[in-house]
Amino acid sequence: STYQARILRDIAAKDKYLAFIDLHTGAKSLMTSWGFKPQTDPDFKDQKKVLDIIKEKYCKDCEIGSNRVVIGYENPGEVIDHMYGTAGIKYSTLWEIYDGSQSDCIKNFNAPDNEYEESVNNWSNALLTFGQYIHESVGEHEHSNPGEIDGGLVEQAAELAPRGTAAASRSKQNARP
Repeated sequence: STYQARILRDIAAKDKYLAFIDLHTGAKSLMTSWGFKPQTDPDFKDQKKVLDIIKEKYCKDCEIGSNRVVIGYENPGEVIDHMYGTAGIKYSTLWEIYDGSQSDCIKNFNAPDNEYEESVNNWSNALLTFGQYIHESVGEHEHSNPGEIDGGLVEQAAELAPRGTAAASRSKQNARP
């Protein structure tokens, strides 16, 4: 995952993208930044417009909100936070697109054969709708307005790690000046 995050970081630094979607399974939700603090980002009002469309058409039971609030725990270092706060991608979102509600790991995260094609078609159309919205409704120079961020992702992790733990010590040692 760290290797993949570095690739995404480098790609985002090279070009100025208008949107980023991180797809996951295991729940049903449409999330925005932040993973490290219990509030939405300053652009949430605009982000919610497109997510409301996705919810209405493709996932009526999806919760919309900030990553930390929707999942219910601190999640520092989330790639959507980097894409929004550092890369300047205003429409940076994380979609949880399938919840099998099973205790079996495979069944919880993967649609069974009889639901697979319908699920793929549904979410493929959702991605197309999202892209169409960005193309038609977002200006080419419209980027995020994260406001004041309390340090980078390393500093956020250090701030949230319990004091006196090995994780907190490592995070502080790796923090940028």
